[in-house]
Amino acid sequence: MNSASQADKNMAPDSGIPFDRLKKICLPDEKKVCLLGFAFGVRENAFHKFSEAGMADMGAVSTSLRWGAKCAAGGQVQFVTDSTSLCVHVTLAVKPDMVNMSPIAQCGTDCYLLDEVSGKFVFYSVSKFPPDRSEYTCSLFSGLPRKKRTVLLNLPLYAEVKNFVIGIDPDACILPFTRFRENGRFVFYGTSILQGGCASRPGAMYTNILSRSLEKECLNFGFSGNAFGEEIVARRLAEVENPGGYILDYETNALDKGTLESSLPEFIGILRRAHPETPILVVSGTKQSLDFWDSDFCGRRERAKQFEKNLVNRLRRKGDRKVWFLDFGELFGPSYPEYTVDGIHPSDEGFRRMADRAEKKLRHIQNRKERVRS
Repeated sequence: MNSASQADKNMAPDSGIPFDRLKKICLPDEKKVCLLGFAFGVRENAFHKFSEAGMADMGAVSTSLRWGAKCAAGGQVQFVTDSTSLCVHVTLAVKPDMVNMSPIAQCGTDCYLLDEVSGKFVFYSVSKFPPDRSEYTCSLFSGLPRKKRTVLLNLPLYAEVKNFVIGIDPDACILPFTRFRENGRFVFYGTSILQGGCASRPGAMYTNILSRSLEKECLNFGFSGNAFGEEIVARRLAEVENPGGYILDYETNALDKGTLESSLPEFIGILRRAHPETPILVVSGTKQSLDFWDSDFCGRRERAKQFEKNLVNRLRRKGDRKVWFLDFGELFGPSYPEYTVDGIHPSDEGFRRMADRAEKKLRHIQNRKERVRS
């Protein structure tokens, strides 16, 4: 015996239920499930962030930006079923290949069930698949009592999904759960951190946490290694229908690229011209390990935060009372390096703190909006 999976069955890949015995629902099937996180729809099993024309625009900027637009981060599947078993069969464009992120987070899915007592979604299970596969079948639950339960599945964070099939008991019913969609949507734009790096599993990413706590659709336009405030991205985000708010969390990458000060005023302007009444929230970045060890790096980040804050204050003085600022810089306290996985990307506890702070701010903005209406 020379492996953890041999020593402990809980560390082994899922053997699963024979998938051919189950009733299959292929996404998107809006008569059976509610698919969230894809503002421009899913075309021929292309779970992409933009329309075909939008994807072409991303490719014209860079191949890496187009790659990020293919990733399914923020995608959710919600439905009600009385099935005693649930499996997923997932086909991806890649195998897990990240050194600082788990295969489950990069390429897997996790499952939440709605607790009837609290009315909240509670984590249940993850897909346990061999990490050398780009296609897998996994059981998310089996042998549960026959009763209707509400299910939320989070899609992979750092992989392009080519095909996603749900398997339930042959005699089970299934119908969409649409509460989140009916409650409205927020649009998030940002970096690898927004995309979910380096959460332990999809549901631990901060926009997925927010989606559950706010009971809203959270569209995740996170672009790992990109998000420099490109004008074409702003124009495509402005095309999202019925946005309840825009959250701009791209400071870190734009600061490194040197595009933050040149891009942010126009990025906000493009969104504002398209959506005069929609709240826009500008978010400063979290601290990294380099903030502790490199005073020059720390100073640049602090100056970037002050620029963002000053810009928001200037816009508000000019009459735009629906633009806001949120400081993530001091979120993790004096032990901030311990809230990262690799010195940059937050751990699950880091994401939880980000989500809690963002939830408080977004609820405040929403309440102000409701008071103005009344």
